[in-house]
Amino acid sequence: MKTKIINSSEINKENDYNMSPRFHIEKKETEEEFNNLIEKLNDKEFWEYIRSWFDEEYICNIMRNWDIETKKEEIKTLKKILKGGLK
Repeated sequence: MKTKIINSSEINKENDYNMSPRFHIEKKETEEEFNNLIEKLNDKEFWEYIRSWFDEEYICNIMRNWDIETKKEEIKTLKKILKGGLK
């Protein structure tokens, strides 16, 4: 593997940019545009988007760590889904 050697002037340029007012303006504009686009998605579009990049194993690990009461409630929901009851 080739290692790219970065000189200190390149690091300083990046740090200077990250501290610049323009960087903060671009960051704010990007965050606003991103949030606005996310808010425009309907439920189906939102979950299709999430599914395109979110790791299924990560979600399963979150659910495995739910407390027992939450799991008991979700058993009911899962059974309905498997019977075709939730659409």
